[in-house]
Amino acid sequence: MAIPPTSYKKPDDADDPPESGLQMEFVYGTRGHDTRGTIMYTGRGEVIFVAGATGIIYNPVQHTQKFFNGHTDDIICMAMHPDFNIVATGQVRPYQKMKFR
Repeated sequence: MAIPPTSYKKPDDADDPPESGLQMEFVYGTRGHDTRGTIMYTGRGEVIFVAGATGIIYNPVQHTQKFFNGHTDDIICMAMHPDFNIVATGQVRPYQKMKFR
């Protein structure tokens, strides 16, 4: 049991939801225990990989990432176009089709 200090006064807005939501900053790791071929290089030298329902493009020169959150379930497959600049991904349940550019 937690007991607040005797001088503690709960703020009026303590039970209100935050004004802004969480924002993804950086993804560390990937789903690899049951997927194959879900880490690839683009024609520009970027790395594409998946983590849960998110597709990530990592730029190793700038150490930045772009996120693609259009899937509704875990991404389990990925295919690269022969031009190395278009990627298609598939999720556990086929609710949506998506392309990365």
